[in-house]
Amino acid sequence: MAPDWVVGISIGGFNAALIAGNPPERRVERLREFWERLSSHAPLIPPPWFDPVRPMLNQLSASASLLFGVPHFFNRRMPPPLFFTPAESPERLSYYDTEPLRETLEELVDFD
Repeated sequence: MAPDWVVGISIGGFNAALIAGNPPERRVERLREFWERLSSHAPLIPPPWFDPVRPMLNQLSASASLLFGVPHFFNRRMPPPLFFTPAESPERLSYYDTEPLRETLEELVDFD
């Protein structure tokens, strides 16, 4: 069964764009490529015997993403917007630059 329309909010909107913006035979491939790009920065997958410390590793991973960004998704703005006057430019009001996400989606989605 093929969907007639697809919607999503937040990260679900990116998934919806990948589904709606590709022919049916390429949808899964494009979804997989998108998520592999966004998660490829993980340096290693801990073995099961690391389970007792997994919550700490998850916190470390989340902190690294906040501090350094995620390739193909977002970069941290330096210096952060706290040090800018709001009148400088609207783009500089956010802590993160999402230009890498736009570039990734333009490569993987046919928006026409």
